[in-house]
Amino acid sequence: MTWPDDLSAPAEPDRLALLPKHEGNVRARIDDLNASLEVIHGKASTYEQHLRGGTAVGLWSPTPPR
Repeated sequence: MTWPDDLSAPAEPDRLALLPKHEGNVRARIDDLNASLEVIHGKASTYEQHLRGGTAVGLWSPTPPR
């Protein structure tokens, strides 16, 4: 890669310092997604159990069915 004469190439130590920060950010996002996935999986499992048991009506309603 060539750089214009008025710009210097990014300092390699600075570039290297960014990578662990970026990795940490990506890992944190993955952790958040995994936590969301666990919640979704739990809800799906609960819903499936209630469907099989015939008790799914009103399961997610804020008020009980009449």
